[in-house]
Amino acid sequence: MSAKLIRTEEIYGKKKYFFECEKCGGEFWSWVHRKNTIPICGNCARERDKFKAKVNKLLKEKEIYKKGYEAGLMMAKGFEKGLDNMIEVKDNNKRFEQHQKILDKIHETYIQKNNAYGNSFDESCDDFGVTAAVVRLSDKFNRLKTLTKNPDIPTGDESVMDTLLDMANYAILTYMWLENQKPKSGRYKWEDVNCTEGETNMISENVDNSSCKN
Repeated sequence: MSAKLIRTEEIYGKKKYFFECEKCGGEFWSWVHRKNTIPICGNCARERDKFKAKVNKLLKEKEIYKKGYEAGLMMAKGFEKGLDNMIEVKDNNKRFEQHQKILDKIHETYIQKNNAYGNSFDESCDDFGVTAAVVRLSDKFNRLKTLTKNPDIPTGDESVMDTLLDMANYAILTYMWLENQKPKSGRYKWEDVNCTEGETNMISENVDNSSCKN
């Protein structure tokens, strides 16, 4: 868009062109007249440039703010995730401590009963094989089922929690007994009263295992 020509003056044989400022309505002049002459005066052009500079500055600040906001948001998310991890680790540590306390309680119970009754569990397993351990575990499991299905019946001296601890202790004792059956060769002895050729099952010394794999 070209500026509106108002008039011309000739000074020293050279034309001076006067235009109307499209923005403020005032006059401005130029020694040249082109079709693409800017249609605003110098003052308005400077104000326009100042305004553009201000807008560009605000846009730049907005972009910086946006990047800062995004960076802050990422940091906040990272902090939140880190806090969640800390809470999870703390919760896990609590569970680890709880697990260790239960194991310590099982160990203390084992020592007390072993001192009171002797090594009767191993002796039963030596006489009857791993079946003796299965019977004890089965008795505890049946008691657990009874107590959980009938919560109103008297528990006597053994609660559900006590039964669970006893089952855990019997499972550990069974593991210990089986581990002690392992000879130097690294293999276990296997047996089953009804085992057939080619089958491998846990057995004890007093069972005829002529048809079982050693």
